[in-house]
Amino acid sequence: EFDTVQAFLKATMPRLEQLRVSVDNPADDGQTHQVPEPIDLPPTRFPALRTVVLEGVGTSIGPAVASRLWRLVITNKPNKHQGLALLPFINCISHFKCLEELKLTNCFALATVDGCRAREPFAATRLMSVTIEDHPPIISRILSALIIPARARVQLVGNMRGATPEQCFTAFSAMLPDDKRCLPVLQNLSSLDVYHPPEGCYFAAKTESGDVLDLE
Repeated sequence: EFDTVQAFLKATMPRLEQLRVSVDNPADDGQTHQVPEPIDLPPTRFPALRTVVLEGVGTSIGPAVASRLWRLVITNKPNKHQGLALLPFINCISHFKCLEELKLTNCFALATVDGCRAREPFAATRLMSVTIEDHPPIISRILSALIIPARARVQLVGNMRGATPEQCFTAFSAMLPDDKRCLPVLQNLSSLDVYHPPEGCYFAAKTESGDVLDLE
């Protein structure tokens, strides 16, 4: 009962540090389903929030909440795309000063990509793990707003379901940031493994020091 969750989150919780909300959406049947409305996490009600893990539901993270977060995970199934606006998130990235883990799966609306270019990429020095699954242009815009440490494990998954082989071929380069210096690991890659099973294509790239970049 999602309404119960929404009502619960209207309370003020000054000491709450970790929040996880999991919404059980309808079973996968190949159809696109409506997803719940994004939940609201105002900093006045959640001043101590450090970890946000959302499954099947999204939220719009504001600067005040972003500046305190250590972990942000928002995951949705491919046919239940959250459809959040990308620009507010891009504008918020420079406030992720404490963030160590970022995982975003099928969160943003493709139609909101235009005009979503950050002024200067933000050096997220504390990031240790980055996983983004979405349309390749959305992934590129997010990465173009960040400078991810070379030591961070990065996994990028382009959602190309229903695309032509030609579109899939260009998807790997389309996922990368406009300025390749935003992904320093690219400068030091020493090996690249390619796997091509029927369901997709996978690149596993590594540096001599063991840093990993996965593209799917």
